[in-house]
Amino acid sequence: MLIAGMIDVILPLSRLDWAIAGTSSSSVVPSGETPPGEGTKHSQWAHWIDSRTADADGLVDEGDMFDDPSDASLTLEKGRMLNPATGVETDYEEVWRSEPIEMVPVLGGGDGMVSCLALRMEAAGAGEGPARGVRRGLVVRLGQYCQAFARDGDSITLERLKWDGEQQTWTRQFRIGNEELPTEIATHLAHETRIDDEVKASVPGGTTNGFSKGDCSAIAMLTPGYANLWQHFYPVGNTPAVCLTQGLPPEKRADILLLGCGDVRNIMFTLHCEGPRQIDITCCDSESTVIARNIILMTLILDDPDGQRNNDHWDIYYHVFLNRACHDLLLERIKKVHALAGSLETWRESEYGKLIRFCDKGTLTRVAEVWAFHISAATEKQSWMKKTFKAAIDSRKRMVGDTSCVMTGQRSATPTGILAAKDINDLYRHFWRHGSLHLDQAARSQATFANPMFVSPDTQLEDVVATARTEFSTWSGTFRERAQENVILRFFIGDVFPFCHTLQHRHVTGSSRAAGWYRGRHNTMDPLVLIEDDYGTDGTAPVSFNVIDTSNLLDHLGGLNLLGAVSPLLDDDASSSLFTETLLVGDHLPTISLLLGLFPVEYWTNTSPSSIGDEEIEERTQHFSRVTWKRPPSSSGQRMDLLHINESAFASLLYQIHLDMFPGEHPASIAMAALNRQSLRRLSLPTNTRASFAALLSMDALLSRIESSSALVMGRNGIQELYLYMHLLGVHSVDTLEDFPGHRVRMGMEPTRGPGLPGWQDMPSSLCLTLKVPRPALREMTDLDPKLVGTVPIQAVVQSSSGDLSSWQNMFSAVQLGFGKLSTGGSRFSNSFELNVKEDAQVPSWVLLLEPRTAITTLGDTDHVYISKDLPNQTGTIVVPSFAKDAFTPNDPTDVDVKTTITANIEPPARKIVSLTARLDLLSDALRSVLRGGKPVHINPVSPCTVTLTIDKTALDITFPLPVLANTLKTRIARASSYIELTATILPNPATHPSATFTCPVLFPPSSSTTTTTTPICWTTPRIHFPSLPTISLSNRTASNLQSFLPTHTGQMFTTREARIRTNPLNTSTQRPKERTRIAMKETLHHLFLQFPGFAGGNNNNNSTERKNATIFALHNTSSPATAAAAGINILIFVSSLRLDLARRTVVLDYGGDQGGRGRTAVVEGGVACVGGAVRVVGAPVSVEMGEEVVCGCGKGVFPAGWAVDNMPPPMWEVVKGACVRAAISPLFASALVESVVPDFGCQVGSGLGEGGDSGLISGCRNCGKQESKEGGGLKACAKCVTVKYCGRACQRADWKRHKKECIAKE
Repeated sequence: MLIAGMIDVILPLSRLDWAIAGTSSSSVVPSGETPPGEGTKHSQWAHWIDSRTADADGLVDEGDMFDDPSDASLTLEKGRMLNPATGVETDYEEVWRSEPIEMVPVLGGGDGMVSCLALRMEAAGAGEGPARGVRRGLVVRLGQYCQAFARDGDSITLERLKWDGEQQTWTRQFRIGNEELPTEIATHLAHETRIDDEVKASVPGGTTNGFSKGDCSAIAMLTPGYANLWQHFYPVGNTPAVCLTQGLPPEKRADILLLGCGDVRNIMFTLHCEGPRQIDITCCDSESTVIARNIILMTLILDDPDGQRNNDHWDIYYHVFLNRACHDLLLERIKKVHALAGSLETWRESEYGKLIRFCDKGTLTRVAEVWAFHISAATEKQSWMKKTFKAAIDSRKRMVGDTSCVMTGQRSATPTGILAAKDINDLYRHFWRHGSLHLDQAARSQATFANPMFVSPDTQLEDVVATARTEFSTWSGTFRERAQENVILRFFIGDVFPFCHTLQHRHVTGSSRAAGWYRGRHNTMDPLVLIEDDYGTDGTAPVSFNVIDTSNLLDHLGGLNLLGAVSPLLDDDASSSLFTETLLVGDHLPTISLLLGLFPVEYWTNTSPSSIGDEEIEERTQHFSRVTWKRPPSSSGQRMDLLHINESAFASLLYQIHLDMFPGEHPASIAMAALNRQSLRRLSLPTNTRASFAALLSMDALLSRIESSSALVMGRNGIQELYLYMHLLGVHSVDTLEDFPGHRVRMGMEPTRGPGLPGWQDMPSSLCLTLKVPRPALREMTDLDPKLVGTVPIQAVVQSSSGDLSSWQNMFSAVQLGFGKLSTGGSRFSNSFELNVKEDAQVPSWVLLLEPRTAITTLGDTDHVYISKDLPNQTGTIVVPSFAKDAFTPNDPTDVDVKTTITANIEPPARKIVSLTARLDLLSDALRSVLRGGKPVHINPVSPCTVTLTIDKTALDITFPLPVLANTLKTRIARASSYIELTATILPNPATHPSATFTCPVLFPPSSSTTTTTTPICWTTPRIHFPSLPTISLSNRTASNLQSFLPTHTGQMFTTREARIRTNPLNTSTQRPKERTRIAMKETLHHLFLQFPGFAGGNNNNNSTERKNATIFALHNTSSPATAAAAGINILIFVSSLRLDLARRTVVLDYGGDQGGRGRTAVVEGGVACVGGAVRVVGAPVSVEMGEEVVCGCGKGVFPAGWAVDNMPPPMWEVVKGACVRAAISPLFASALVESVVPDFGCQVGSGLGEGGDSGLISGCRNCGKQESKEGGGLKACAKCVTVKYCGRACQRADWKRHKKECIAKE
């Protein structure tokens, strides 16, 4: 689309079978002679170059040629030749096809047309290898083909080019080898004298125009451009609805940013789960039809105060075919909102303007365009829509079949997903067969109207559909009520990155000036300008958020790109959360997340409120995993601490990140991907460009490693893009960009007085290159089969016109694509020249000056190539702001006694952060005096991230931004200089180093100026809204269904490793105390959930006369004497019901807890069954001291009417409830980011060994968890059992007391 030129497809020599070059001669075989055949020819081929032998002189092949009577273009050759495999002369046959010859014009000079041209090359020289002395080459141009074969010693180079008549250029079809070939001479010239001149000029040894590190180019986006041949439209999402505010305290205002918002499910479900808080939701989606659909549904709900037409709203939103009533309702609604969308003012003054707002004028314009199209489609294009829908149904049937299983719907049915599998698949097939979920034939027969909202430009099943409709009606009712209160919905149509960077620009600068972005990467040149009234200096629209949800964009845009753009928009508050969803199984990013100012909660705590065990059981290739990202813990409790890193080590880390961002350029990855179609497709769709990398940088020491690296195939071709964006984003400027006027003089490119590019006065350091492509030329891509080629990446290439050793080429991947008409203003080749609307790419000025008319062979084409100072429709360059200055703790704090500095340590050869150092500079005279006086310093790790340092009687808290190993803490005390340093190793594996205080970390944010009380914030236990949780019936009719999924679901709390520990007595006796505590806690929870409905403790019969549910449980201290167990009771638990937690796709116990004021570590008793094991009470630990309350008492005695406990007389409950607090107990699942969560159904007692004989307990050193020895090499195994490994003798000795109980000699 951008460049019609050479395609560098270089094949390995192993792909070559045989190549020869030389001369041929033929003679007609007289009639009557052998072999018979009229017109038979005898041909000879004299070899001059041969790929199989260095000595080709004298080699001649002979054969007889027979015309095929059925096809004049085919000729059969028969003959004898030396078989290279056997060394024996053997008969052979082969068929040749004749190609018609086309006359091709001369591009580089000469007159007329050329049909045949041969160029023979030979030179003396030693060469290399056994074939040294052979230096020959032959180029033959015949009509539209040009082939070349050269041999220099053992080095073989081959190439074939073909003339492209439509593009009027030569394209390379294949190439083997890396030597220079003069094919360009043969394709461009026709006169022998000029050929001689060119050959002499291209002899190696002449000067070349080398690259300096100032060569660069630019574009308008940070991510690759694509030619979208296959348009995906997602009117309905394929992931479960989530409650977006589950981590916010109930009294806190919610400012929510939805990126890739999709349909309305998350908005409506969040409002359904919420109390009366103030909510402002900003929705961003690149698909205008999605936003238009959502607004239609919302206005329909708002105008139906009694909910009488909820079922019609369901049909309109979800069904492809509608009945007359729904069709008329929809058409009336679209016409109404379309009339209101004439201007922003008209919309704001409408009845919907207070609730539904638009972030910019372009969004309203695009929504109005969609509605206009829907009106036309509904009234004039019914037959076209029906044909389109039928084609889609047929296409889906061809792709997945009519009996295939599509399991994505099961996610919404978890924890009963496995039970729902059959119904979901039956309904899925029914929908794609009929276009609706009407199971009644009579209802389906009335649905004869195609639904324009879906075009962009058995009894059991009936119960399922009825349940879904009821849920939709309930959500609609909640939405209708809340919409009249304190809810605002804002909409933006466009791409994530422009929107995020524009919001951050407003947040950092306070300026409403445009940030130089277009609203999208593809098909638009519309500048993004936010509405002044909402986003100006006096605007009230949020530009930072305490909830950001990115849907599954992480899989499509890349983690570095997405998190780098979104992280600065997250509020610096302990309750603020950024959510990502991934459907792909991938590696975590603990180091990268720290550099981006984020903390992946599920990873570091190895705790998740939801299970993906069902997906693991079914062995799905994609896992739906939702990750919560917070701000890292900091010393201030609010702002982030600045991170200090050694510059050289940081450069090594960034270099590795640079390599990892371009997997499609690694030779090994390319070779492996060729064996797997999915891998090849993934590598062919890069998510990063050099501009993406530049947007992440914050230092200028890195370039030398990238410049000298050959690890990436296209590394040198793309480095200019990196230079430019580092310059544009203010990261680093190479010499040619920092002083472009001086560089222009040094290169001999001073401005001339003549016309054209050389005459440009005051030329800026970068220029915008816009290429106008006629629509017929797009057939190069649009004629391709999208099902075969998928999405085609687009790159801009600026290269020299010559193909010799002096040639140069720069590639730029972050292109902006758009459609429309281009108009200009001002004088060409001057700073006043402006472009309006079109596609663009930016290039460095001096690169164009190398060949001001012939670079890319089209710079002189003023009809299609435009060079300007700024991008079309823009003034200035793009802005990628980083964090606001007030996001960090001040580097020079005032009015404090201690200054804390955190340093991240990157130790070679590890290319990741391996340890952290906290330095405390004592600023107060009192502390300095105490330290210099020799007072002892005590270190007390209170959590994985917090260490209390006590000097004499003064306690100081040190907060690390990542969890560290307490047993690796090293202290350095500089008494004379008044500072203390603490260094600790970062937690290597959260699975094998669990923490009792970090399974459910609870934070108490510092009080603000407006309040002296704070609400505890638990990072891994989301808040719930009891009225939105359905109660699960325990009647005998439903008990069998409950028992069929509940034990499996709660059993998914145990990871594969933990399940093996549970079933192996040896492992159970030797596990670490913290491991034992975590497993025992899960064991306790598991039994609580099974005992309440009567499925455990021997009461697992569903018969009503035998099944007995336990409702009263007690936690007591295991240290209490057995004879005085009652005295050790700490908490009484009175369970009322089992509820379905839809937001987290699990179950919870609704209970009232009487704390008893005794502590938090206890044993659970329930009914007649006793469950052993230590457990940490679920809830916010206000205090962990004996005699103090564990759970906050603000809700003590507050229970809704009718709340009761089975097996407990109501009068007794009335006495007890005054000391109880209502709360919920939920399962505690592990994170799939850390370890396998698939249940190990096959593990038996004694089978606790993992793969390769390892114990399944620890992947690193058995004692400290390190992944390598202290000398930097591999770990050493125990010589006796060979099942555990250590980093050194010290760790082996430290662990021996435990290991000797399990150490058995390996037979």
